[in-house]
Amino acid sequence: MSLLTTRRLRLRLIEPADEALYVRLYTDPETLERIGPPQTVERARAGFLTSLARDHGRWPLWVMVRLQDEAHIGLVGLDIDTDRVAEIGAICPPAFQGQGYAREAAMTVVRHAFLGIGLDRVEARHVADHPLVEAVMRGMGFHPAAAGPPPHPRRWTLSREQWKAQEGDKVHALG
Repeated sequence: MSLLTTRRLRLRLIEPADEALYVRLYTDPETLERIGPPQTVERARAGFLTSLARDHGRWPLWVMVRLQDEAHIGLVGLDIDTDRVAEIGAICPPAFQGQGYAREAAMTVVRHAFLGIGLDRVEARHVADHPLVEAVMRGMGFHPAAAGPPPHPRRWTLSREQWKAQEGDKVHALG
């Protein structure tokens, strides 16, 4: 599970050398504009140490590394609430947004969640009125779910059966 690849990215589990990336992402007001308030450097470092120490079987967190130049462009992770359901999340700074990297990474992680881990459902949540993320979620085949509490009331869900059906549709479309 430590390494996943896409057409443009290598996803590898976080390691101690990733502290600066993590802290930069979670303290940057622009990166966090629609996620939440920026953290202090101390809180971000503590969050990094917590993420690093977690069981990567239940809370895998990957660094998105761009293949063309080895740039570390963001993070994508799963929070496996039960043995069969997980929440997915991704974070990239503005310089790497709108280029499809987070979507590409998330699609690979969703595939891994269903085929590699054997989950039944993947969920996501975000702030209200975020058209870019809504378009990504719909494009990945997620379906709106019941609203949740602030600050992330928009909820999405994708079952393994829904994912398999849309993957099958893609294979048939190529055939």
